[in-house]
Amino acid sequence: MFVFKTIKIPHLIKKERCTRRGRVYYRKSEKGSFKRIFNFLGIICFLVCALYFVSTYEKESPVEESDFLSNFKVEEGAYADDALNEENIKSIEFKTDINNEEAQVIIFQTHFSEEYNEEKLEGVKYTVADAGKKLAEILANDYGLTVVHDMGEYDIENGALDRENSYERSGEGVEKLMEKYPNAEIFIDIHRDAYTESENVNYTVIDGKKCAYLMPVVGVCAINNNGVKEESGYTNEFLYKNLKFAYDFRLACQNLSDSLCKEIYLKPYRYSTYHAPMSILLEVGNEKSTFEEVENSLYYAAEGITKAAGIE
Repeated sequence: MFVFKTIKIPHLIKKERCTRRGRVYYRKSEKGSFKRIFNFLGIICFLVCALYFVSTYEKESPVEESDFLSNFKVEEGAYADDALNEENIKSIEFKTDINNEEAQVIIFQTHFSEEYNEEKLEGVKYTVADAGKKLAEILANDYGLTVVHDMGEYDIENGALDRENSYERSGEGVEKLMEKYPNAEIFIDIHRDAYTESENVNYTVIDGKKCAYLMPVVGVCAINNNGVKEESGYTNEFLYKNLKFAYDFRLACQNLSDSLCKEIYLKPYRYSTYHAPMSILLEVGNEKSTFEEVENSLYYAAEGITKAAGIE
């Protein structure tokens, strides 16, 4: 004999009713119950779609800094605790007007003689001066800026290499240029980094091209003496603005390629960025870089500079 067992269906699907005599029967629920189910499923679908689009937007949106301090690397001996004030730095905004024919950008090389690992003529290697010339051409031709490229040999004294007082000499040279070009707002000191064996490769690859690494440098004018700040003997009224300019430059480079620009390197003294708010010491490649690698990265550097300066 077959035994049948009655299983009550949940009220969302079936609704229990009783007759006057107490007999129980079931009938399909009213249309409102199904409507609630469809509404519930609609909400679930909406949430799933919303989460998908949010995750997609986050992946495709411009790079945002996950940690402000991760954009900086402090050299041993430099005191940067008070300089790296996130609120002060982020509150600064730059906007550059390029609608005039006067010079807006000055490029110079404090260490004029720094060489790359490639000869342009027999026995003559490319130097940072060649990098400065190329950057000037890119800013002028691709962005419509008026650029002055200073060819002062500031690391040469009496015909011999002398870098001990090169920053003092370049500082004097830049001040003369500022008098001659009073409307110049952007100052770029091109340098070359030193190769370290700890680096796995000497370049990064972007769109199939080898590009030399970039690294902004800012002097914080303060010495770290076992955790205590000591004056370096130099001051820079534009320190926060220099840090902001370097910071925006790095973020712009990160949006182009997260491997192109190293952390902003903070050193204890003043160096060459104290002349104006939008001033940057930019190391492009190192002594093992080819000039082709340097040229490739300079196109990205030019875009980073214009974005940091608020040029649209």
